[in-house]
Amino acid sequence: MTHISSRLVRSLVLPLAGAALAVATAALPASAATVRPDSSGGGCSSSGGSPDVEACISASGSYLEPDAYIINNSGCVSAGWRLYDTTSGSNVLEQEVSMGCADGHYGPYGFAGIKGHSYRTLAYINTANITNFAESPTEYFS
Repeated sequence: MTHISSRLVRSLVLPLAGAALAVATAALPASAATVRPDSSGGGCSSSGGSPDVEACISASGSYLEPDAYIINNSGCVSAGWRLYDTTSGSNVLEQEVSMGCADGHYGPYGFAGIKGHSYRTLAYINTANITNFAESPTEYFS
């Protein structure tokens, strides 16, 4: 695997991103250029290995949309996910949601978010011998 330094990546990507933003902003009317997204962050993250589960989170309007994927169910006996409020330090769902063990997509499930709070989806997959976890990137809900 070839390693590329983060300094090199920044030196290549940031000027390109700035140029793309300048072109995109110039093409928008003034009112559209000032529109800000309701929420930011989110995305997906995988546990890696075997078995493999992926935790995801996004927002749509006034709802959070946590979801999960079972990517490799090798030896799976159970799997699930929970929505975690990182601002309050508590689970939004008190019980984990069972997903069964079939490979595939589970969700998204809509939950009313609290403006100003941050959330993550925590997913797990169990075998008889191991548990693999995945934690989504943080979704900043506003």
